[in-house]
Amino acid sequence: SADFVYVEDIINATLKTIDTKSTGIFNIGSGASITLFEIANMIVDLLKVNRNLINIEPASGDEIIQGYPVLDCTKAHKQWSYSPISFEQGLRKIIQKDIG
Repeated sequence: SADFVYVEDIINATLKTIDTKSTGIFNIGSGASITLFEIANMIVDLLKVNRNLINIEPASGDEIIQGYPVLDCTKAHKQWSYSPISFEQGLRKIIQKDIG
């Protein structure tokens, strides 16, 4: 799992940094953790394709699967009113651009 973020949110945050001449460290993320399995399921649902296309193989041996933490975007929200869209909203936008 990871805190995936829509590319336009990153662009908008970068432009805010330039416009406001902000300094310091800002976390830019979605604020939510999502797994690759959840992403695959969203894609299947949005494209209305066969769910059997998703094939998850179990980890072999003693592999430890860890995700990445959710980013705290409080500073960006307070200084710029940063409000990212959800992963699913971003995915919908990408799919609509590609097939629409």
